[in-house]
Amino acid sequence: PAIATGSYNYRTLGLGYAMGPKKFQNSSYDAGHIITFGQAKDFYNQYWSLFSGIKRFSNVCANNFKARGFLVNEFGYRLIPDKDYKAFNYWIQSTVSGIMHVLCAKFFALAPYCKFILVIHDEVIFSCPTEKLAVARLAMKSAEASLNANLKWRVNMRVGWVTGRNLYEAK
Repeated sequence: PAIATGSYNYRTLGLGYAMGPKKFQNSSYDAGHIITFGQAKDFYNQYWSLFSGIKRFSNVCANNFKARGFLVNEFGYRLIPDKDYKAFNYWIQSTVSGIMHVLCAKFFALAPYCKFILVIHDEVIFSCPTEKLAVARLAMKSAEASLNANLKWRVNMRVGWVTGRNLYEAK
């Protein structure tokens, strides 16, 4: 059988997870890119200017946590971050977890010939008979469409698809 992964392709908002200009500069250096603190600060400011709605939502998460001592995400998960600046990260990560549970239920109902292996963050990994890969891919597209119809979010979730003979090839 082939190994396949289906994962949501969404933009990771690393700066939203409390990375300031200094940490951004250090992370850039660790990745082999040398930037000045001024460049990092300019990037940080431009990033948050471009994604100001996300910044506002991040602040709402932090303020709600400070006021109530917990958050509740779209799936009803109660979240208690250890620091208020982590509230946004907790909300995002737990929401992705809920989405993956729903996606798996929808997909495996349509593709019972596929075998669930595991979920890693935002990826579902499963095995599928090679001759059924095309049908399984259509089942994933149907599960994705059904999920988006249920969520009714302004931005639809998208599922990526990678196959290989083993997990190493699929990644």
